[in-house]
Amino acid sequence: INLGRLGFLAQSDLLNLESLLSDVRNGIYKTETRSMLKFDNNFALNDFVIKGLEKTRTTRFLLKINNEIVSEYVSDGLIISTPTGSTAYCLSAGGPIISPTVEAIVVVPICPHTLTARPLVIPDKEVLTVMSLDGKMEVACDGTDLGSFESVVNIEKLDKKAVLAFSPNNSFYNVLKEKLSWGTSPCKNN
Repeated sequence: INLGRLGFLAQSDLLNLESLLSDVRNGIYKTETRSMLKFDNNFALNDFVIKGLEKTRTTRFLLKINNEIVSEYVSDGLIISTPTGSTAYCLSAGGPIISPTVEAIVVVPICPHTLTARPLVIPDKEVLTVMSLDGKMEVACDGTDLGSFESVVNIEKLDKKAVLAFSPNNSFYNVLKEKLSWGTSPCKNN
């Protein structure tokens, strides 16, 4: 139920809540499975966001994938996202839109202090290690602050998947078109 602004996953708003509940009671819905990420005992459907403790300064982060150094980022933080989360904070930070059926993880630097740092899409079987070279880090899970952690955070795919209920007419591409005005011309024909 969309109680906010965009509500990309939401199937209804408060005005149509009764109709939606009636459909669910009558079995008129479909389910989709979505991958999730884990860090310690925390599970994310959308993303983990890692930032340095100093809000007004960039932080130096080191990214390892399967224990191999991939990149050093000087940035405001890193977003580690699922395909479901690719239409959330990941998208607004310049990341790609990924269909929720793709088995991938996205890494997006937040305001990197270089022109060469770009989003990275990797297979979801990889294990990511993010290290702060400047001390502790703050970690958020799907928008909820988890607090500060020592200088190493390991993130990987959760073995279980989330099961979401949608309207039978729901289509990822239709939602892109409707909620993000995807593929529509900025010029209107008169």
